[in-house]
Amino acid sequence: LKRVGIVDPQAVMRSYPHQLSGGMAQRVAIALALTGGPKLLVADEPTTALDVTVQAEILSLLRSLVSQSGTSVVIVTHDLGVVADLCDDVAVMYAGEIVESGTVTEVLDAPRHPYTKALLGANPHAGEAVTPSHRLTAIPGQVPAPGSWPQGCRFQDRCLHATDACGQPVALESADRGGTVRCVRATELAVAAAHPDERTPA
Repeated sequence: LKRVGIVDPQAVMRSYPHQLSGGMAQRVAIALALTGGPKLLVADEPTTALDVTVQAEILSLLRSLVSQSGTSVVIVTHDLGVVADLCDDVAVMYAGEIVESGTVTEVLDAPRHPYTKALLGANPHAGEAVTPSHRLTAIPGQVPAPGSWPQGCRFQDRCLHATDACGQPVALESADRGGTVRCVRATELAVAAAHPDERTPA
C-alpha cells in the first residue's frame, strides 16, 4: 500500500471497501496485483469513473511502477488520451480482432485503418477536432454481435471506404511504416490522404 502511494496504509488495511474513495480503491487494487511481483500487469480500464485529477495520479503511479520495478503493463482502454500519455505500443481492436497495431506515434499520428481514423475523429482532444468549426466523427451503425460478424472485414458495414473486396478474408499485414494493418485499401487510402487533391474512387 505504501508503494502505491497510500498515505495511511494501516488505516486503509482496517477499512471496508465502501469507506475508500474511487482513487484509493484503484490504488488498493493495483497493490493487490503487485503482491506477487508480476512481470506483467494487465490494467483493464484503470481510469474509468475517476475524476481527471485522480486519473492523472493513477497514470503517474503506473508509469513509476514500470520505471522502478521493470514490470510491463498492458492497458485495456477506450481512452486514447491514456494510450497517448502512457503507452509505447498500441493495438486497435474491432469486433474481437486487431485491425491495426504499431508504436503509439505511428498509429495515432498516421492511422491506416478506417476504424482507427474514425476513433480519432470522434475524440474531441485529437488533432483538428479541437477547432470549433470541426464536427466530431460519428461512426454509423453498431458493432455486430459475436456470431454475426460479416465475412471479410468486420468493419465493412460501417466503413465509408468499403468496396466488394472488403467482403473477402482480410489478413493482418505489415504496414509500410511499421506495425500491422487489416485493410485491403490501407495503402490506397494512405496515398489519397497524402495527396488530397487527387480523387480516390470509393
